[in-house]
Amino acid sequence: MDPSSLFFHYITRWHPLGYLVIFIGVIFEGDVFLITTGFLARLRYFELLKVFAVVLVGTYTGDLLWYWSGRWIRGSTKKIPMTLIRLAEKIEIDFSKNLFRTLFITKFAYGTHHLMLVKAGMEDVPLGKYVRNIFLASFLWIIIVGGLGYIFAESYLAFHRYFKFAEIGVLAMLVVYFFVIKKITKTAAKKTSVPA
Repeated sequence: MDPSSLFFHYITRWHPLGYLVIFIGVIFEGDVFLITTGFLARLRYFELLKVFAVVLVGTYTGDLLWYWSGRWIRGSTKKIPMTLIRLAEKIEIDFSKNLFRTLFITKFAYGTHHLMLVKAGMEDVPLGKYVRNIFLASFLWIIIVGGLGYIFAESYLAFHRYFKFAEIGVLAMLVVYFFVIKKITKTAAKKTSVPA
């Protein structure tokens, strides 16, 4: 299978570069890279086990970097950390009640996930407890979100002749994913809000 593409042929030629881009991408972006990676693995641009290992290590590396940045900026008075501190202080999360559930749900909070991990570091969540819980939360997130990319690729395979470029299929898949996540997040927020 060789779909028309703007950039897929470059990825297939330089696998080490592709794996590096995925590694860095899941550290800083997450959802978009993970869905796209699942999509590309299904289309056999990457070996499933290799790409899973890269995503796993990249995700855990990012989770620890964001946590440690929270520990580091907690005592800082520099301008950029102060901005992050103000943003993180606006997020009201209680990490003491059910850390696993909190971390798992935040994995799906697009746009604020990294800030919540920074907040966990700022609030001195014990490192051992954090690592145990984020490990399972991230593993499940990879299976779910990466699996969605893999499943969406099945739809692409069925309808690829209708797309001029494979990227349009990936874009359509991302739009559907973010719409569903936004809907779930709003529903969860309504259920957890406490009337004053």
